[in-house]
Amino acid sequence: MPRLIGRYEEALEAYFSRRFEEALGLLGDAPDDVPSQVLAARCRRLRGDPPPVDWNGVFVAREK
Repeated sequence: MPRLIGRYEEALEAYFSRRFEEALGLLGDAPDDVPSQVLAARCRRLRGDPPPVDWNGVFVAREK
C-alpha cells in the first residue's frame, strides 16, 4: 500500500505540472484503486484537450 500511495502522489505532482502522459504512466498499474482511476481519467481527458495556460489544477465537476 505505501508504494501505491507514493506512486499516486508522484502522479498527482505530474498532473499539477501538466505532465499528463507521465502521470498516466505512474498510475498504469493500479486498476483496482478508485482514486488512481479518477486521476487517470482526468489525465486522459486533459491530454487530448489541454487546459488553458492559467489552469491551476482544480477540477470542476460539471455533472453529477
